[in-house]
Parts: sequence; C-alpha cells; structure tokens
Amino acid sequence: MGSFKNFKNENNNVTKNRYDRYNPSFTSFKKKDNKKAQEKIKKFEDNKKNFIMWASFFRAYPDIFIDMVTPQDSYFKLYPYQRIMLRLLFRYQYCFGTLTRGSAKSFVEVLACLLKDIMYAGLKNSITASGSKQQGRDIANEKIDEIERFLPVIAKEIKNKSVGKDYVEVEMYNKSWLGVVGCHNNSRGGRKNQGCIEEAFDVDVQTLNEAILPMFNVKRRTPRGIEDENEFDEQLWYVTTAGFYDTAICRKQVDMLHQMSKQSSYSGKNTYCVFGSSYELPLYHGLLKQSKVDAITNDSSYSQLSFDREYRSIWIKFSDKAFFKLDDINNCRVIKHCELEADFKNHKDDFYIISYDVARQGGTANDASIATIFRCTPRTDGSYFKNVVAMYSCEDKNKNNNNVNSIMHFKNQCIMLKRLVEKYQAKALLVDINGIGSGLLDYLTDTTEDEEYGKTYQPYGLVSVNADENKGSVIQGSLPILHGMKTTTAEINNDIHNTFLGHIQTKSIRFLTTPMEAEQEIKGKSKKISQDTKIMMLQNYYQTDALIQEMMQLEVEMKGHNIALKPITSSRRKDRFSSVEYGVWWITRYLEPKNKTDDEYDDDDPLVYYI
Repeated sequence: MGSFKNFKNENNNVTKNRYDRYNPSFTSFKKKDNKKAQEKIKKFEDNKKNFIMWASFFRAYPDIFIDMVTPQDSYFKLYPYQRIMLRLLFRYQYCFGTLTRGSAKSFVEVLACLLKDIMYAGLKNSITASGSKQQGRDIANEKIDEIERFLPVIAKEIKNKSVGKDYVEVEMYNKSWLGVVGCHNNSRGGRKNQGCIEEAFDVDVQTLNEAILPMFNVKRRTPRGIEDENEFDEQLWYVTTAGFYDTAICRKQVDMLHQMSKQSSYSGKNTYCVFGSSYELPLYHGLLKQSKVDAITNDSSYSQLSFDREYRSIWIKFSDKAFFKLDDINNCRVIKHCELEADFKNHKDDFYIISYDVARQGGTANDASIATIFRCTPRTDGSYFKNVVAMYSCEDKNKNNNNVNSIMHFKNQCIMLKRLVEKYQAKALLVDINGIGSGLLDYLTDTTEDEEYGKTYQPYGLVSVNADENKGSVIQGSLPILHGMKTTTAEINNDIHNTFLGHIQTKSIRFLTTPMEAEQEIKGKSKKISQDTKIMMLQNYYQTDALIQEMMQLEVEMKGHNIALKPITSSRRKDRFSSVEYGVWWITRYLEPKNKTDDEYDDDDPLVYYI
C-alpha cells in the first residue's frame, strides 16, 4: 500500500503551529482555487514595490492619503492647518497642541488615531479623556461617526465598533484597536502603544503620571511578531484648550518646548513638537463665526480671562501671592447639574439661600451685581454643604446709566431679586449693604410692583446685619427673609476670608464642573430642553469659571494680624467672589450655630482652628 503522504493535499499542511507561513511557496487556498490565488499573489508581487512606497509615503503625509480616498462628489476637505497637524502628529514622538474652541481639534486628533490604526497593523491606540469617561466616549463616538460619513473608505477598514454606557471601542480588520480610557486609577494595568490626551489642561496630572502614562511602555509588533526599529517605542499627543500656567500640565508643555528647542534637526525618535493657534485661525476658515465671537465678548457672564484662555490660547498665569490654590478649588468642582429653579424632588431635605453683591455704579472694577444661589445640604454635625448651583449677573455696559429703564436701577434689581426668591423658594436673601447697597435696601423693604409679570411683592423685613439680629429691623407685615452684610472692619473681613478658605480646604463648598463637561451633559439632553435653556445653563458654568479666575487673581496683604485680599490690578473684578464668600460666612455664622450647642464642636469640625 502506498504511503499515506501520497493522499495529502496542500490544505492538510495548514496548521496553527506552522512557523514557515511566510514562505512564498506556502498557500492556504484550496487546490481548485490555486490558479486564481496564484494570480492574486502575482498581482501583489508585481506591485509590491509600489505598495511599499505609497504606504511609507502616507505614513509621512497622511493628508495626501485623505485627498486620494475622498469621494469625488464629497464637499469634505482638509484646511491647511489641519494638514500640518496631521503631519506633526504622525512624525513626532511627543506633541503638545494648544488650540481654541471651534478649531475642530477633537476631529483632527480622532482622525489621526484612525489613520494610525489603518497604517500600522496591530496598533493599540487610546484616547484619554479628562473628566468623566462618558465625556470621552461621547466625543470620540461623535467624531468617528462624522469621519465615517465623510470618508467611506475609513468606514470599510472598521471591523467592529462597540459603544457602551461609558466606553467606545473600534476594532480594525488589521487587528488594530482604538478605545477611550478615563483618567482615573481604574485604568491601571492596560497596555497601549500610543495615546492621545484629550483636553489635557483638565486632567489630574498625578493620576496621569501614575495610571495612564505607564500604559504606553509596550512597542507595537508587526504581523510577523517583530519590532520595527524605525518606529517609536511609544507615541503621545496632548491636544487641549489653554488652561492655567501654574499647573503641572503646563509645566509639562514647557518642558517639551525646551526639549524641542534643543533639537538641531529632525531625527525621528525622541522628538518633540509644541504648537498652537488663536481664534483667528478657525475664524479665517469659517469654522467659527464672527457673530459668535462678538456674542461672547459682549456676554457679562464671560470674563476677559476666559476669552483669553479659550479663544486666544493664552495660559493664564496667577500671582505667586495668590491666597487660594487652584488644585484645592478644582477639587471642589463636583456639581454636574446647575439648577435654574428649586429642585426639591431630588433634594428634599435641602433649602436655598441667595447671596447678592451690589455693583458700585460708576466704577471700573466691580461693575456687575452678582446673585449666587446656594443649595444647603444638612450634615450630621449640624453644618451644611454649601452647593453653588447657579449665578446670575446683573450688569449694564453703561456703568453710569442708572435711569429707571436700566437693569442697574435699584428698582429693577429689587424686582430681579424678589423673582429669584420666589423661583428658588429661598429661605433667606443676603444683600451687601455697604455704601451704595443701602439704596437697594430701601427698595427691598418696600412693596414692589412687577408690571411685566403682573405681580405685587410684599416688603422684606431686615432680620439681621452681619448675622446679628440685634441690628435688624422687621416691620409688621413684612416678610422676615432679608439679611444684610456690612464689611466695614478689617476683623470681619479677616474672619470672612479665613472661613471661606477653610471651606475650600475641607471641600465643604461645592462648585459646578467645567463648561466642557457640562456641554456633553447638556448635549445628551438636547431633545428635552430648548436652545434658550441650554444657553442659560451653560452661562452658569462659565460664571463658575469666572469666579475661580477672580479667586486666583487675589493677592494676600497683611494688615496687622488681619488678612486683606486685593486683585493683582485695579481693573480686575471680584464681585462673584464677594457674593460667594459673603454667603458662606453668613450660613456658617448665622444658620449653623442654631443647629449646634457649644459642646457639639469637635476636633474634626472644618471650622475649628488652632493657633
């Protein structure tokens, strides 16, 4: 009988354990298709040199690849600065880009990630999102959908896309992978070849250094299972809006800039590139409208520092003598939802307090009146968490305009405040009655006719001044809800500042999250709320940004044993800060003692200090 091997065909030789699968004579096609397979192989072999040439070319010029695969009837095109961005992201090992709102930076970085996955088989790629993982998921998923619509060829390279509650993962046919990684300790242990840090200014740098960056310590292996000596050991991109100068992430950018300045020529590995742009660039290409810029600059809730940071890519530098630490403040930014009215459904045991700082008419610095809405959450020790859930700005660009039609007229400020008290069912209204604020007090303690709403508000009674009821004056028939603040001595200002600092350090006060996180949250509710409501909601997050910038511009000045806080320059405002710290002090000094007896204070109380 003949040998068994005489009855084998080529397919019997195909096993999972073959080590010679790259032998040119080896084929896994069935015998009957061998001729067709050989034709395919011959066609590839004939064009192999061209394929290698173009593949290498596209790795250096990915924008040209986009040009070649864009459908002829498509309106999609790359702008010159986007071409430059793609080339920089592909060619340099470490990139840091600071770009403005409206510059399509997220679109370009996601496009670059997908192109890298296509051109480097088996690449493990990731986008690290600041804030919540859901935020990164939403951004990545939205941009991937856009790219698939504009460039169907890229869509055909995607084998599978999975979108979950807090993740999005893309798997390519060449076994490359792209996923969203949250900047938190739960991301430890993963292994990636390349990463992009989305909105780097907002990430926790300690977590980034300890949990995220160690993931990128594995070099990609080719389909042959070997490492390409011409590839980077790792590749990292930081793409962000500008943040604050005195932060670790900005120092990382400066370090990269120093490394970049030392490069005499491009060498491939260990190369650095730092770049950025102002709002004029997207404005020139029509990605940002001049009307949008004008609306922002004329919006009283949007500070000049915010505009410099988000639309001029200026990293804001604070004074070395700043009273507050930015990291401490950012740790207090935990409230996801602003509240445009009372929300007792979700916070049945809470109550609302309104604190109002009165503008100095005719001045150049404190030129806006600010109403801060506190939602007070009871704690077991009788104190309250002070949640700043909304801020309202009352401002007239003509600061000396105090006629009856101006919002700055005390009658109109009074109507606005009484509307807010009704809307939030506020337990108390705290008003700054220093100097000119006493004029507003006269209107608040009188009957108020709201002709626009067709309502009559009863007069308010002044219950206390500086948390002292002996200085109050409640007239019969008035609503005992009004409280006054007079900061006329260095001692009381010192107490107010220290009380507020204690709340920041112990996280007893909570602020709204960043506008970027809020935009993603609001976008998810787009079908449920109107456009006007969205704008009103976002304004509150920008007000919080402006508040924090005011706080970080305050320098410490000692007057004897007392602390005084002054803006770096006389042109800097601090009206939001005053409104907030007055409210914190009053709640602490007036409301909380009513819940405690003298022997209830203990060493862990955030308001107990030892000297």
